[in-house]
Amino acid sequence: MISKKKATLIFFWLWVILSLIGLFYHEVWRDEAQAWLVASSSGSLADLLLRSSIEATGPVYYLLIWPFTKLWPLSFPISIQIISWIGTFFAAYVWTFKLSFSRNSVRILGLFSFYFLYEFSAIARLYGWGLFFLFLGFYWLKQERRIRAQVVFALAMLTQSIFAISAAVLLLSFVYRELRYPRVFLRKNWIFVLSGTLAVIHFMWGRPYHPWIAPSHDFLKVINNLGNSICYIFFANLGKPGGFGIFFAFLLFLIPQKGVRYVYLGGILLFASIFVVAYRGYPLPRHCGPLFLVFMLLADSEHLSSLKNKLLHLLLFYSFVFGIYSWAQEINTPFGDAEEISEVIKKNKCSGKPLRLFTDDDFSLYAAAALLSAEVWNSNGPVGCPFFPGTCEIGRKSNVPVTLPDVCKGFSCFWVQYLGADSPSFSSQTKVQLIYKTEHHLLSDERFKVFQIACAED
Repeated sequence: MISKKKATLIFFWLWVILSLIGLFYHEVWRDEAQAWLVASSSGSLADLLLRSSIEATGPVYYLLIWPFTKLWPLSFPISIQIISWIGTFFAAYVWTFKLSFSRNSVRILGLFSFYFLYEFSAIARLYGWGLFFLFLGFYWLKQERRIRAQVVFALAMLTQSIFAISAAVLLLSFVYRELRYPRVFLRKNWIFVLSGTLAVIHFMWGRPYHPWIAPSHDFLKVINNLGNSICYIFFANLGKPGGFGIFFAFLLFLIPQKGVRYVYLGGILLFASIFVVAYRGYPLPRHCGPLFLVFMLLADSEHLSSLKNKLLHLLLFYSFVFGIYSWAQEINTPFGDAEEISEVIKKNKCSGKPLRLFTDDDFSLYAAAALLSAEVWNSNGPVGCPFFPGTCEIGRKSNVPVTLPDVCKGFSCFWVQYLGADSPSFSSQTKVQLIYKTEHHLLSDERFKVFQIACAED
């Protein structure tokens, strides 16, 4: 009979192997490249802090990858994948061996959940490091080392706003009774309050450069985003339930302590508000992952009734199945196209000339630009701050007319056209050749075409 400790160790190393396989097969995406481009285009520490703020993200992750962009500028994506995976490894280690669970099944299913097995291990982003800071802070709270916990939570809050909310939920779940005595709370938690204030200041610093805060006055949209936020926290990527997702809030009753339940509800409402008044989009599984895992930490208790215990395991089992499915799909059919585009361009580029890439959708070329160390242009002109070198100025917009013969002078130029976009228009004086066209990918017969714009003479 294998002991509980030995079985946990086996499962942990199985997770290490599977996560590395997923990382090996993963093809880099746009948002992975964005962090690299922000760091590589920053010429100073102050510039890095500003650009990360314009991205509406804390500076911690960018500070980790910044030295690699300067010392090994062509190491993308290997270096960023290693850095990201190490953060997830540390988080998984703390989850598996440091945090206490009433049932080992919660520990193991959590380790093989969608977030640990795929979302935060295969895809190179800041979430692994944010989770590590969260879990380590929670561990120190359990050890009654509040100062250490607050210092680590400060790093989590300066990683991303989602982790700032999650850190607040974990800390307040321990000390919410102190809120009745503000002076006592401030005296005992001043590091947490100070770091939270700095995080908010940093997040707001970049707003004038890129107004990502756009309050919605559509009541139906507010309700739909609230419902989607609640649903995705518990069931990643379960369609788009809209307002009906609010009914999943009943799962809060799995948290045994009433006060902690209210703290977590406050965290959900604050999280949902990001997608109502700030973020121009809707919640994605990666956004919801930290709060899902925090929920597991707060809900796990040996005092759960049989029904509540089954519901908790149902949530974990869904995440486990979805994680296995996503991991297998990534291995079978990688989702990205950056490597394919970059290989085509490398074979056809004009020797000795720097690259310029044109596209109808500049976001889609970020990963290829990072792989090729190339500029990206769209119909409005060059794409600049915060992803590419150049001065970040408030209200600055690109209004450079795209006259290809002039723009391409001295450069090796390529136009990438994506499925569904209007065909690029070229003047009769511009020599353009279609050099590549994808034939088939999943449900679409064509994803993109690559046009080579003839090398102009200097």
